Amino acid sequence: MPDELHETFNDDHGTLRVGDVRVRVGDSLHVEGESQVRHVSAVFGRPPNAHAACRGSGSFPLGPVRWRLLPPGSTPWVTPVASVAPATARAAAPSTAGVVPRPLSCGLFAAAAGWRPAGELHIVGFDSAWTAGRTGALTAIRAADDGLAVAAAPAPCTFDRARDLIAGLRARGPVLLAIDQPLVVPNATGSRPVDRVAGSLISRRRGGVQPANTSKAAMFGPGAPIWRFLGEALPTSIDPRVRPDAPGSLWALEVFPALASVGLFPEVQAAQLLKYNPVVRRMFSPGDWLGLTRVLATIAGDLRIPALVAWARRLELAAPTKALQDEIDAVLCALVGLLIQFSPATIASVGDALAGYIVTPCPPALRPELRAAAARVGVLCTFAAAL
Repeated sequence: MPDELHETFNDDHGTLRVGDVRVRVGDSLHVEGESQVRHVSAVFGRPPNAHAACRGSGSFPLGPVRWRLLPPGSTPWVTPVASVAPATARAAAPSTAGVVPRPLSCGLFAAAAGWRPAGELHIVGFDSAWTAGRTGALTAIRAADDGLAVAAAPAPCTFDRARDLIAGLRARGPVLLAIDQPLVVPNATGSRPVDRVAGSLISRRRGGVQPANTSKAAMFGPGAPIWRFLGEALPTSIDPRVRPDAPGSLWALEVFPALASVGLFPEVQAAQLLKYNPVVRRMFSPGDWLGLTRVLATIAGDLRIPALVAWARRLELAAPTKALQDEIDAVLCALVGLLIQFSPATIASVGDALAGYIVTPCPPALRPELRAAAARVGVLCTFAAAL
């Protein structure tokens, strides 16, 4: 509705995330704090993950952005609007007191007690921030003949810090990096084929997928931090079908926590995605937060990693924040990495290293849906043996 104030969390300088607000090419909008009117030149994606581009109007701010569609002929900087607290303030400490946790279970780690590598190796889960100047989160799990242990506790992490930590781990043995960011983005516009496959599963469960293309300069343009990170980290392979095994090798693979949750948790597969983003109100449910932290504690117990159990218990009692959500995503990435390493029969690889891919958990009950979605788009979908 024109003149209604909206607030979305923007993660791209080149476009404005409009979420589920209906925006059309030719619409005018105003970002609070600016003295210009922007005109929509293109709309990408589908609700609730739609983005609008406004050619020739400069970059958009990152983080929580308040904006509104303008009725024809309005003057935005003198039109009064209702005061809205910033998203970060509204969601800084949502209460989970007295909340019933969403029931979640995961049976994919039941045999984890017997997981033993031939030698020491590390699984790194990295929820990168995608753009420069922002912080994601990282965790690392050491696997050796005496079992699994936390090598780097879940914590905020930049690209530079991740690069240095991984370099140190490679000096001790092979590293598998499971990263929540596209590693192959050849398309200039639109979405990669694998994103359309992921979107099929995600949209059925009331979620959205961020389209990856090189027109999003801050994320995937020539100067985007992910390319510098890869150039400095020098992975041995970023191909899910080419597993390196030399000492000090680095196998970097793209994973997607939201899609992974569909394969990890039967309750998510059967219903809707988890809402655990405390920055955006419509994407947060206290019951989902509690359910997720509790099932992560259970998984950590299956893995026999006491430090990870303690971390999950701490999050269960903590006030949810964006930084803690990033830690959760880093742990989800690491869990996918553990399955790739020790239980490949539970894993699917969708797409390829030329057009883009995602590696994700896919138990037997999910395979028909994933296989059908890949067939509709015309991309490769392989299970178990290719990894």
